[in-house]
Amino acid sequence: MRKATPWVTLVLVLAALASACGDVRDENGTISRSGLLSVHDLRAGDCGFQPTDGEVEQIEVTPCDKEHDIEVMSVLSYDRGDEYDQASVEAFADQVCVEAFEEFVGLPYGESLHDVIKLTPNQESWYQEDLQDREVACLFVRANGEAAGSARGINE
Repeated sequence: MRKATPWVTLVLVLAALASACGDVRDENGTISRSGLLSVHDLRAGDCGFQPTDGEVEQIEVTPCDKEHDIEVMSVLSYDRGDEYDQASVEAFADQVCVEAFEEFVGLPYGESLHDVIKLTPNQESWYQEDLQDREVACLFVRANGEAAGSARGINE
């Protein structure tokens, strides 16, 4: 058995702190604590709070058993070409997010009290070499404020 030197101990402590401060997911990938999460790391089932900006880089997330006003219904890849076409991306998002909403809520979109936020790539993220963003995230938005628990099957 080797004795840890102060340097190794310091590195281990810093790594543990970075992990504890930076990761909002548990070992199963579920949001386990509140914090900010890149929109590129959103997964179906994540819960959080509505973004306030037009161009969103991060979402405040929280465990779904705590009060929240959005829930990620789906994250889908747009695979209709290599060139950025905002109108085409928006049309794709409109279609897939309405379909996701109806499956998630249990009612047609036009008959529900609730709403959808569509997070789509912008031209910058589309062409960013290390990102090549092609994903559309469909978020369920509670019309009646915050509530705890999943809204799946809410049927209203």
